[in-house]
Amino acid sequence: MFNENHKSHIRTVFQSVDELLSKMLQYLDSTHPPSPFSEHVPDATPVQGRVIADYAVRVRNSMLRLLQTHAIPLAEKRISAVWAARAAIMAARVSVDEMGPRIVRGYGALTDEDARALEAMIAQLQDILNRMDAFLAQGPGREMQSRLERLEKTGDAGRLLNELGQIITKYGLVEFRATLEMLAERFESDVFEIAVFGRVSSGKSSLLDYLLQTDALPVGVTPVTAIPIRTVYGDEARAVIDLAEAPSVVVAAKRLVEFAAEQQNPANSKHVTRIQLELPSSILRAGLAFVDTPGLGSLATAGSAESLWYLPRCDLGIVLVDASSTLVADDVSLVHSLYEAGADAMVLLSKADLLSDRDQQRAAEYARRQLHAEIARDTPVYSVSIKADGARLCDDWRREMLLPCLDDHRQRFQVSMRRKIGALRDAVVAALRKRIVAGPNTASALEPQLIEQSLSTTLAQMDRARYSVPKPFPAAGIMAHDVLTQAADRIASSWDSHAGPTQDVTGIVQSAADYAAQRIAAIAATGIQELNQAVTNTLQQCGDHSAAGTTDIIGAFRIAGLPLLDCARPELHAEVTRPLMGLFGKPKLVQGIQKQLESQVFRQLTAAFDRYQGRLLEWRRWSLDEMQRVFTAKAELHRSRFSPTECRTGESPQSATDIGRDIEHLIHIGDVAMCADTSADQYLR
Repeated sequence: MFNENHKSHIRTVFQSVDELLSKMLQYLDSTHPPSPFSEHVPDATPVQGRVIADYAVRVRNSMLRLLQTHAIPLAEKRISAVWAARAAIMAARVSVDEMGPRIVRGYGALTDEDARALEAMIAQLQDILNRMDAFLAQGPGREMQSRLERLEKTGDAGRLLNELGQIITKYGLVEFRATLEMLAERFESDVFEIAVFGRVSSGKSSLLDYLLQTDALPVGVTPVTAIPIRTVYGDEARAVIDLAEAPSVVVAAKRLVEFAAEQQNPANSKHVTRIQLELPSSILRAGLAFVDTPGLGSLATAGSAESLWYLPRCDLGIVLVDASSTLVADDVSLVHSLYEAGADAMVLLSKADLLSDRDQQRAAEYARRQLHAEIARDTPVYSVSIKADGARLCDDWRREMLLPCLDDHRQRFQVSMRRKIGALRDAVVAALRKRIVAGPNTASALEPQLIEQSLSTTLAQMDRARYSVPKPFPAAGIMAHDVLTQAADRIASSWDSHAGPTQDVTGIVQSAADYAAQRIAAIAATGIQELNQAVTNTLQQCGDHSAAGTTDIIGAFRIAGLPLLDCARPELHAEVTRPLMGLFGKPKLVQGIQKQLESQVFRQLTAAFDRYQGRLLEWRRWSLDEMQRVFTAKAELHRSRFSPTECRTGESPQSATDIGRDIEHLIHIGDVAMCADTSADQYLR
């Protein structure tokens, strides 16, 4: 009998043989295009590859039988293939970064032009690697083809989804694979999904706890929810936790915090892939599901990414905003993205009990106007609260908006799915149109290398802007002091002796504060407008020279959503009395007024400027990220126009006629599917 050391050595040898077999099969594989970086000449015939593959199966089966005969167990599978692949992508990122000018200069001097060329290379490769990682982060596909074939039998929308799957596979449109898998998964269920989004501590979990009459969802004042929590109906309160590297576990609802809280599962270190909370709630029994998403804009950046990934999966997105605050760029972008994903959206102003009835109405109306101005959509806005007497606001919203979802959720689900599938159809058609080779009468085009160089150079310019440190803001306390100095001077110069010895000067203070806010807003926006113009010019140039048209480029991204200074709250009130020292001249009068102002509003102004500076930095970061997202999507369309349609070895590239025929087919079956029950769209208006 072999001892444990013997067994370990034999198992290690067999593993080494298995790795060599895998490399051998890779060398002889003629079904995939060979890597241009391979050292091997692809001279193996298909027959040789198949025969050696059969022999490899025999060797592996023999090794397996030998292990079983001698009671030598296989090594336990502990590593997720997806996590291993993401680790490989991370290693590739590190390798690409080592091409940076700072490191390459160690091999010899570099000109500025060469340094910029290296930065362009790095930016292009890192962008592709980031998209690969984002795709893997979205979760595995399961028997995709068979699922799509089953869905085809459900009706026109299912047929369109199956046809889209075939087209995406045929042309290698990997950028649409994740969306296709998500839609297939959603189509198999008629549950109407309502996802709640918002910044950290906006009250998402508290709102859902109130609606579902539970205390299972983690609530706190710091970022708590590490990944989305999907809550559905169940006969008992429990949570089903899916793990990447272990079987799923079922725990009592009260243990949910161990897996969903950032404090107990920091950066999702437990590798939780999905959480489903089951509750015996009547509001869920009818076919609704609520999703509590991680807070946006928090230090828990992994949680924020999970929230944005879940965004296109929902049928209705609820965006929570603190009623005492104002909409920021992230809020507006989130609402816009929900509409783009085929979902409906609404905004809830949480903690509205802190405002008077009049201020609640004003805040809601202001948010409606801001959303309409930014995204040209009439988005519903409601004020809600779950505290004491303010809970009537939440009850009113539930009665007026949520309960109708119970009655119409199946109709709403069908409308939402048609929107999402239609949006995917339009995106695939647009991508295919870019792949049709230009005819002989097309205007002259730039060489593909020049197009790529232009796109990569702009991408590198965006990367530099994203990682550069903007000019520092003045200290919030210094800003508040300067504002009150200017306000005191204006008050002294315009003192109305007929108005009495005491005057309300809140408006003057707010005006001076707004002027100061404009100055630091200009600091935050430094370079963004110029960069946006450079991005637009590059895409415009590519569109002109490739005869692709520019209707889908102009206005693709616009600088918007610059935060407003929120110091003009009800608690900011300034009232001054004319000092007697004013009898000794204006300087003394200004000094006396300023002291009164500092005692009343200095702290509020300092806190307001401190918050505003943080929001400006968030806005700058969001603007650059969003600009890069739009630019990357548009750049891919231009690249695909100059690249032949990908195909397997032995196949012929698709001709313009073939692509055109597939486009017409998608448009036809899409129109049939989208026309079904179009009147039902009123439910989501």
